[in-house]
Amino acid sequence: MSGLRTAAVLILIYGILVLLNAGLYARAAGDPTQFPRALVRAGGTILIAVGLWKSTKWGWWVGVVFSGLLGLTGVLGLIAGLQAGVFVGRPNPEMDIAFFTIASLTLLAATLVLLQPSNRRAVFGATTISGYQQ
Repeated sequence: MSGLRTAAVLILIYGILVLLNAGLYARAAGDPTQFPRALVRAGGTILIAVGLWKSTKWGWWVGVVFSGLLGLTGVLGLIAGLQAGVFVGRPNPEMDIAFFTIASLTLLAATLVLLQPSNRRAVFGATTISGYQQ
């Protein structure tokens, strides 16, 4: 499997995690309002994964930005939440922490895969990202 397809699968795994988390939250809290938002996020991950699977430039760019920013903010949010005690008093804090950890690491792994030189060459050819010849 190529690196781009590996990144696509990792981003799809994130989308599945979002749907599972929304379903568990809806069941535990009795509040289904989070599920439509999760469906939109999952739809976005499918769109990005298709772009990566087809080795498109937009798919690579959106994949790097999406997975990099969301993965980084997830890790930073987890650290800040643990220090501030945000998870205390939640219905299932262990599940929240596990979700944030697994989802963030999955996205950061996708970012690292996409930033590999061989994967950039697969999308952009012999030029650099900025368009200059190497």
